[in-house]
Amino acid sequence: MKFTLKTMYMAVCVITTGLILSATVPFNMAISSFENVTAENTDEAAGKQLALRIEEKLKNSMGVQLRASGAVEKYIKMLELSQAGVISPSVVDSRRSILDVDHISVGSIARIGSMYEIDSRLVNVNNWEIEYACGFTTGSIDYAVESILEKYRNHLASIKADQDEDKKEPARVTVYRFRESNENALARGYGNVLSEIINSELGSCKGLATVERKYSKSLINEKVLRMTGVIENDNSTSLFNNRNIQYELTGELRVFDDLICIRYTLRDTASGMCLLPGYHEISSPRYLRPLAASIASDLAGVISNEAGVLQIKCSEKSINVILNGEPLGNVRKLRLGKGNYQLKVAKPGFSNFEKKVVITPGSTVAIPVAFKGGSNAGQKDEGDEDSSMWKPEWEKRVWKAQKTPDQ
Repeated sequence: MKFTLKTMYMAVCVITTGLILSATVPFNMAISSFENVTAENTDEAAGKQLALRIEEKLKNSMGVQLRASGAVEKYIKMLELSQAGVISPSVVDSRRSILDVDHISVGSIARIGSMYEIDSRLVNVNNWEIEYACGFTTGSIDYAVESILEKYRNHLASIKADQDEDKKEPARVTVYRFRESNENALARGYGNVLSEIINSELGSCKGLATVERKYSKSLINEKVLRMTGVIENDNSTSLFNNRNIQYELTGELRVFDDLICIRYTLRDTASGMCLLPGYHEISSPRYLRPLAASIASDLAGVISNEAGVLQIKCSEKSINVILNGEPLGNVRKLRLGKGNYQLKVAKPGFSNFEKKVVITPGSTVAIPVAFKGGSNAGQKDEGDEDSSMWKPEWEKRVWKAQKTPDQ
């Protein structure tokens, strides 16, 4: 009899907890189709099927009220039209109120070789901030579906606890675009893949408010000449600032047969100042997700002020700054995460300037750089016989391709 009463008591507790969750956390949401972001071996229907399978399994979840994905597809299409400049972003905002949902699940799917890159984000449509994000590199869509469901359910269960906490207003950041800057990159679409993954990684960073890319893209009238990579009428920074988006991340990549070169810039939208430039080289697309996680971590450190400023004072007009072995070009001010750095400043025809630098949060480290003259003038360090030697592969390969046989 005791066992029976105990069993009944536990059942009542479970039911009561479910009723409380349903009553205190009404969660109205819709699942949008996952965007196909590469053309490589991607089934056109895969994104829609993935969304439908998640939607079907979430229908009976406790505390969740689902609106059919078709009800929001027109809204997503309007965002795309706004991105292309066909309709005004204000029209998109006015239609938001008729959605009758508080959250939309958006995401992307890309197939690279035998593996999928799948990212899913839960977005608050009132401010288009990412509330929860997850991403996977997997060979199985079934695994991705179950993993997304598990993570969404865990997130929903934690919402009440989060609501009880006092929160300060976080800084807002958005991932604008990673442009493909050569034909190989355009053909493979890795710029979209990297943008999506970084978007998800930033959406997982505590203390940041990441504005969903679908919304941030709709704020601008962007015309892309895809074969040349030329961007016209891009006033995104000022528009982001007007919408209280303090930081924007832009980037581009070039794809070679044996190498993928990525450079990016984090900017303050109020001043247009570059806060963090970065450059990376990876040998395979399978490293896109680990790289994205590293970039997101660096960005979060800079934005949350766990960083300092490195200021290079040099009278020379053209220099190449190399930080921890990575060429960054002719930059004079860098916002860096706390830590130890090996700084090298190079100028063809002169000996390199080298110094160890320690960055602490909130500090500004000014480094005066003067190249040696007199007897050292005109001398070149070993390996500097050619001014292209200190260029990153990004520039070096393009430079070599443009040389004539006589050069």
